[in-house]
Amino acid sequence: MKISRPVGHTGEKLNIFIQNATVSTGAGLANVSSEDVSYTIYRSDMTALSTGTCSTSSGSLGLYFASTLVQLSSTDALGWYQFHVPNLAFAGGTSAILHMYGAASMAPVPVEIDLSTHARVTIPVGVSTLSTPVTASSGVVSVSSATIPFGVSSVANLVGVSTLTIPVGVSSIATPVTASSVTRLTGVSTLTIPVGVSSIATPVTASSVSATVGVSTLTIPVSVSSVTALVGVSTVTDKAGYSVSSATAGVNEAIADALLNRNVSGGANTGRLVKEAVYVLRNKVDAGAGIVYATDDTTSSWSFSVSTQASDPIVSITPN
Repeated sequence: MKISRPVGHTGEKLNIFIQNATVSTGAGLANVSSEDVSYTIYRSDMTALSTGTCSTSSGSLGLYFASTLVQLSSTDALGWYQFHVPNLAFAGGTSAILHMYGAASMAPVPVEIDLSTHARVTIPVGVSTLSTPVTASSGVVSVSSATIPFGVSSVANLVGVSTLTIPVGVSSIATPVTASSVTRLTGVSTLTIPVGVSSIATPVTASSVSATVGVSTLTIPVSVSSVTALVGVSTVTDKAGYSVSSATAGVNEAIADALLNRNVSGGANTGRLVKEAVYVLRNKVDAGAGIVYATDDTTSSWSFSVSTQASDPIVSITPN
């Protein structure tokens, strides 16, 4: 069998299976006398093997005492024993072996031990706080990407985070970032707002903010109902289902200018433009030469062909 434990681990109560070597069925061997079982330990950093003999004199199931070997049951769990591994097996190196043998009819029990020298931290769903060196108030320095899992209610001061993704179920991200008031997101290049986040407040410095499904309001300086200056944001995307009921004078003027520069049949900004059609009513027109002038009454905007009859009345004008 193989197990994995960190270097320095202590108090290991290892469940082992002792097989009956005299049968081919793989059955367990009952009632092994602990004093008849020997063990050998070797770690990768040791210069010699360490050997010993098991004992039952000082230990019992669930109560650690080094080298103790205790039978779980001679009937209900035939062949299963608990061995209290000496702490020597985990004291150093990168790997170790434990070999148990010696009792009559006993098949040897080999155990390979992987010794980890690096700490591993797994943050599961529902963990709201990590203590020193990481806390909800101190944050993580120089992390390039942060994803906040479902159930984590508060995370603060994500210094150096270039991408922040807030999933469904996260109600708030504490100062300097919250779901209801996003302040000073310095260095954040992408901000994704998922379902359930209702608002983001001034000043947002992400380069691009997209309002996704479930986001009803982007507040000062930007809201869905009133679009004003968005500090540091180059693009604002308004998803289907949102409407702009009021806007600044500059926004209204830009909309009017865009309409005048659309093709009269729609679908393009080139060809016969709406503003050119109005030129006939307001600008200079040379009916004989077939010229409609621009607003300076000098530059030709577009021309037309003139069809006449014998008496030279104009019967039609055809734009060129």
